[in-house]
Amino acid sequence: RTQALPSDHTAMGPPAEADAWTAGCLPAGVSYVHNAVDETLLEALEALRTTLPAEALNVRMGDATRRRFRSDEVARRITATLAVHRREPLVASAALRFIEYAAAGFIARHTDGPSFDEMLARETTHSFLLYLATTRDGGATQFVCGDDVIIATVTPRRGSLLVFPHEIPHQGEACAADPKILLRGDLVDVSMPRVSRYSPPRVHRPPVVLGASLPPSIDHRGASVGSPALQKDGEDDAECFGRGVRGSCQHTTRQYAI
Repeated sequence: RTQALPSDHTAMGPPAEADAWTAGCLPAGVSYVHNAVDETLLEALEALRTTLPAEALNVRMGDATRRRFRSDEVARRITATLAVHRREPLVASAALRFIEYAAAGFIARHTDGPSFDEMLARETTHSFLLYLATTRDGGATQFVCGDDVIIATVTPRRGSLLVFPHEIPHQGEACAADPKILLRGDLVDVSMPRVSRYSPPRVHRPPVVLGASLPPSIDHRGASVGSPALQKDGEDDAECFGRGVRGSCQHTTRQYAI
């Protein structure tokens, strides 16, 4: 069942209890689309994933790895799905990565930082997670607000696509026995004007203090930050994947056909 909500962020969506894979109220701007791609594409992605080198991710993600690649074909498939289920004209960037969480793997509360897509000549606005495995015990993606209040929980289902604006705080619940495997990518709202080159970093909002302490890390501007603050781009605070040096997301990896 598809839950496509309005793109404005001023109201909560309808209760999600009717969908066995969601609980609570999805924030406005969040969609969870089931059967978003066919099994043939999922199998092709799985085959590709096993051929790519894995990188260990930072301490904020527990036991997790990332495998980066580029694919115009996969981006087109994701974009085609979004054209049916979203109001905004969202286009997927070809810079993609697989994220894999082992038992006890998690990601702390964060928001995602934007990157600049040179081909689309725009800054990314949304994130997507295409789940490659179903996890029933742990591993949920949780949207949070205020003092770490969980307002919605999304359980990973193979072939389902979760889409949300970069700025919505979220976290990944620790996995239990089932590994959490997903394809992570960024989306561009092409109704936004094109720009000739990457714009200067925007002024950051005041940090939101978390309830629990986390190890010190590096924020997406490359500066040391205190552990309790809400981090931008929790996937890897020190990475240079279009965010670490506020650069382009085009520098990474060869093109893959699926």
